[in-house]
Amino acid sequence: MPTCRSEPTSGPWKIRHAATDQVPTTLIDGPGHACLAGVYGAFGNRGGRKFQATCKANARLVVAAPDLFAACKAAMNVFRDFDLGHLAAFDLLDDVIKRVEGHGP
Repeated sequence: MPTCRSEPTSGPWKIRHAATDQVPTTLIDGPGHACLAGVYGAFGNRGGRKFQATCKANARLVVAAPDLFAACKAAMNVFRDFDLGHLAAFDLLDDVIKRVEGHGP
């Protein structure tokens, strides 16, 4: 079955709070306020403080994704420029980049 590949939405991504009585949610917006994702439970009174802190941390990680991906690609260029392909970090970065670009599992 063919795989549909596309470029991810460019950053910056931002956190927006959209709590309702039933679903306290943190939304992740891309450019032009396009909603890209939601993290349930980050705000509101459900789940307790530890759960809410974890949800907020997850939202921050998602928002950082475009910058993290750019950093991975920049680091990979350094590995290639200095012929450091034998290091374990090279394989880790290579795998991450391939997954984001739709070439990996």
